[in-house]
Amino acid sequence: MFGAGMALARYSGTVRDLITSDVVFACSMLMLICGGVLQYVGQRGPTSDPSQTAKG
Repeated sequence: MFGAGMALARYSGTVRDLITSDVVFACSMLMLICGGVLQYVGQRGPTSDPSQTAKG
């Protein structure tokens, strides 16, 4: 998601219409933030609370 946000941010510079460019850029920033949060959650260490770990 982070990579797609980066690509969309690069693409927003090529759009000629100002309003469309702003919307595409805003969407790309949202994707960058969501991708960063997903990376953080995915790389986080295990919690010390046993009720928060997966059972299996």
